[in-house]
Amino acid sequence: MRANILFLIIFFYLFSVNFVFSNDLSKNYNIKSKIDLFDNWIKTHISYLNLCGISIAVIKDQKIIYSNNYGLINQDENIKASTDSIFKIASITKIFTSIAIVKLAEEGKIDLNDKIIKYIPELKNINGNGFDINNIKIKNLLTHTSGLPMNSDYHWNEKKLEDPISFSTVLDRIENQKIIYKPNRRFKYSNLGMTIGGILIERISGIKYHQYIEKNIFNILDMSNSSFSKKDKNEDNIAVGYTNLIDKKRKKHLFTNLVGKIDQPGAGAMSTINDLSKFVKWHFRVLDDNDNLIISKKSLKNMQKLKWAGLPFDTHPIFMSVLSFFLRNFYNYGYGYGYGSNGIFVGHSGGHYGYSSELLMDNKNKIGIIILSNTSDTPTRIKHNYSISKNLYEIIAKSFLNEQNDVNPNYINYSNTYSDNFFLNIYISASENHLVIYDLNSSFPMTRSFVYENIGLDKFRAISDIGFYFAQGESEIIFERNSSNEIISLKGPTYTLYPISTN
Repeated sequence: MRANILFLIIFFYLFSVNFVFSNDLSKNYNIKSKIDLFDNWIKTHISYLNLCGISIAVIKDQKIIYSNNYGLINQDENIKASTDSIFKIASITKIFTSIAIVKLAEEGKIDLNDKIIKYIPELKNINGNGFDINNIKIKNLLTHTSGLPMNSDYHWNEKKLEDPISFSTVLDRIENQKIIYKPNRRFKYSNLGMTIGGILIERISGIKYHQYIEKNIFNILDMSNSSFSKKDKNEDNIAVGYTNLIDKKRKKHLFTNLVGKIDQPGAGAMSTINDLSKFVKWHFRVLDDNDNLIISKKSLKNMQKLKWAGLPFDTHPIFMSVLSFFLRNFYNYGYGYGYGSNGIFVGHSGGHYGYSSELLMDNKNKIGIIILSNTSDTPTRIKHNYSISKNLYEIIAKSFLNEQNDVNPNYINYSNTYSDNFFLNIYISASENHLVIYDLNSSFPMTRSFVYENIGLDKFRAISDIGFYFAQGESEIIFERNSSNEIISLKGPTYTLYPISTN
């Protein structure tokens, strides 16, 4: 079943509903309706999936046009998520590390075509596995084509937890590892490769990796709640990471405390919705030639340009450069320097024990999508089933892009969320001379909607005869009212639904 008997109780009392959107559009019914649709859809699935805390934001150029927070970042202390809640952002960290490396290259301190062994000769100790370590260039770390294994030599063993390894122990243990693929020939996602990039930053800049990122990115963008440590942070703002469901419960685990302490340049940053919104706005300013405090527009565009596709076989870089040209123009799925490309989006996702996150940017429309969660299996990513990021873009972001306001005022009072508190959960929106019913149990409600025409007082009938429950040949619905003329129920052929709230 897609909802449970606690749905109504959870709906009102568990989740914070402090959404924000642009004041000049606050009277646009289409936008308000889409916000209500998304808000009710995500609550349905937070309840069903038993997720913990989630913070989300939509940015349009230099404004946060919508943000909201749901659930708890600390179940023991009953602390709700907020825009200042600090989440571990896992692999989104790789964007910051990549920008730092490109910044050093832009300043002439390194060349992205330099061999990494020039700066980190300890890599000679790795098992070459028949491949030449000298062929790994700095840029290969950023495109994940170094051939290095995924992680540093650290064993996640609950019964034998060691102190997190430092950069020095990463290099000391490199002799226990081996190159997996021939360098510069195949995509192989590597946290170890990004950690090597962090070591490079330290050796070139002369300061600690985290200090370099904080000084040259976080501080410049006033990302005051972003860091690599809990030190000096309000503990009440820090999201506790929770596991996948175990015995129908979310639990804390020792592993969640280690997230970010291992392979720090690949997964160690912590941030908030507010801070990451500043980061997204910076991208749009740079691409508009309005900001060059960190790196130039030329460098940022080059970073985001697709350079390698994740093909499951070795590919010569000359062939890949040609293939990438066509992929950028027709499909755009692959990797640049620290940024992933996925259709119209560039950005990065993050996932680790207890945390899940997504940062996406539609540069053409200057739309940014950010989702932070303290639950391991929150469906944040654009390719996930029940993807929060995809629904956030399709439902809310697109409504701001369209900015249409075409409702027939006669039908606004039918707009609401209706449920039988067991199986059916729907949202009804007024559109022109019709009602549109969205299935809140659907993974993507914009593709699961049904149009109903008016056939009498409080009576509507589905225009299409194709579908299930809401769009059959017998699908007429009737709204019932009380003596005060308030809608108290919706009756269909075989079901009765009740409004969640009154308008």
